[in-house]
This record gives sequence, structure tokens and C-alpha cells, in this order.
Amino acid sequence: VARAENANMPYAMVLLQAPTLNANLLLNAGTSLTLLRSGGTSGAGGVFSNESIDPATGNIYFNAQGCSGQPGVSGDLWAFNEASGDQTRVSTQVSCGQAPPEVRAPSAQLPDPGYLRPQPPAASWSGLTVSSGTEYLCPGTYATQITVNAGATAVLLPGVFRILSEGIQVSGTLRTLNAGETVVTTNGCALPTPNPPTGDLGAIVEIVPADDGTYNCNKNVFRTNGAGSAVTLTPSPRYGNISLYVEQIPNWQTICTQAVHGTNVIRLTGGGTYSITGAIYAPADNVQLAGSTGSAVGQVIAWTAAITGTGNVTATFNPASAPFLKGLVQ
Repeated sequence: VARAENANMPYAMVLLQAPTLNANLLLNAGTSLTLLRSGGTSGAGGVFSNESIDPATGNIYFNAQGCSGQPGVSGDLWAFNEASGDQTRVSTQVSCGQAPPEVRAPSAQLPDPGYLRPQPPAASWSGLTVSSGTEYLCPGTYATQITVNAGATAVLLPGVFRILSEGIQVSGTLRTLNAGETVVTTNGCALPTPNPPTGDLGAIVEIVPADDGTYNCNKNVFRTNGAGSAVTLTPSPRYGNISLYVEQIPNWQTICTQAVHGTNVIRLTGGGTYSITGAIYAPADNVQLAGSTGSAVGQVIAWTAAITGTGNVTATFNPASAPFLKGLVQ
């Protein structure tokens, strides 16, 4: 009998690396990760790891920092193969959640949910450098690099942006369109009608790390650079509420064999700020998130996640904006 299934995952982070000798959530010194659930509902907002969770020399908080020992309301840590040393650090470096802190052992691993990639429009564009001022970018496929210099702003118009392996480098601001914002000029497409646009203003950035056939697993295709960088991405339910979608390199598990395997496409460096309220869907990627004031992501589904630099990263699970895949399952 066929049944409808909604494949939402009620976790702020889902880390898919299969059991190895490495943790697939790792915090660096001076860095903290705060796990929330939108609305303060209990029972979600935590981390599910197919391997081990290691706060290393950082700290993991539920609910909020400075909670004065009060239990959090956000969720739990689940790890399929928690190492004893990692568990010891959890017992002293996880705060504001259940008491005492613990990592629960699930009976099975979580699979890659296999979210479908939305199709971009047929339009294709050369990359560009935004040197100053504000540039409005049209949906479609970008064959060469998009560079946003310090002090400049690139605004993604609503739609699907497919970024090939030359990627995006952000030293200034990259964001989606704000409500009530009038589009002055674009990099090639027609001005929206009406202008300012109304309704759903969300966009999705789809990253193709190996379109050129070089299979460079270590290339940071989506990268921010330094203290002046800022990324603000609002998702759209039209695209499954996913803000960043990283395609897998074909046969990546045999090609990308360094360290914990996988690619290194997403690197959000320290000092800047980012607010990515939709999901980061990167099932074969070692996502790097640097802590700083104002650094926040929605749900993260990745091969591994490393919280680097100093400062805090907040990951908020919001059921209303979680990715979804609906269909018939036999």
C-alpha cells in the first residue's frame, strides 16, 4: 500500500558520516554552538550524528547561553557511535539541556534524505565582480565566479541560482531581497513586476563543485572572507525551504578520500556574520562554520560539521521552515 510521507527531520543538525575513528561534529577552542528550536518547544533542536559528537575544547548550549543551570527546552544529542573520550567532554561541556548532559544512542543511523534539487531557469550568466554599491543578480546558472568585494552588496532576486565550480567569494554582503525593496537595475534580466516585488522573496543557491570534471574535493566553492563579510539568505517553500544545496561529486566516496572524506565546499570564515534561515543541505560536504556575533543557521544536513574560530554559532530548528520531501513510498 502506498502512503504519503513527509521526510522532515526534527534536528538542528543531522551529520551523515558513517562510523569511523572521527567525530562528525567538532568544536574548536573558544567556539560555542547554541542549539535552539523555534518557539521554545521541547523535543527537538539538537544534533543527530551517525558517528560521534565531540565538543573538543568548545561548548555546546541548549536554549541559551547563561541559563544559570536551568534545563533547556530544545532537544538532545544523539550519536550512533559516541566515543568514550567524546562522551567525557560532553559531560562537562554541554550546558542548559537535560541534566546530567548525555548523548543518547539511537538504534539506527539516519540516511541521506535525498532532497530533490529544484531546476534553475534556462538563463545562464557569466560571473561578475561587485566592486561597490549594490548589484541585483538574476536567477539562472553562473558559469564563472561571483565575487563580492568588501563594502559592496550582491542581492539575489527570488528564484534558483545554480553556481558552478568557480563559486562565490564574499568579502562584502550577499543577501536575498528585502520586503519593500525596489530593484533599481539588474545584471541582465528584466526588472520584476511589480517593483518592489511582493509575495515570496526567497531564493536557493545550488552549488555544483565538479562541473569542470576536476573533482577538487578541497575547494571552498562557497566562501566568506573576513570580518566585513555578511550573508543573509531567506528560503522559499517553493524550493523546499533550502537556502544552500551542495550537489555531490560523482563517486565522491572513492574520490574524496582525505581525512573524513567528502568535499569542503562551504566555508563561512570568522569575523563576519551570517543568517541562513533555511536549511544547508550538503550531504557529502564537510561544512565549516566559524563562530562570531550574529552567526546563525537553520537546519544543517551535512557529512560533517566543524565549528571553528571564536564566538558562537546558533543553529535553530524551525519546523515551519525545515526542508521537506513529500511523495509516495511503497
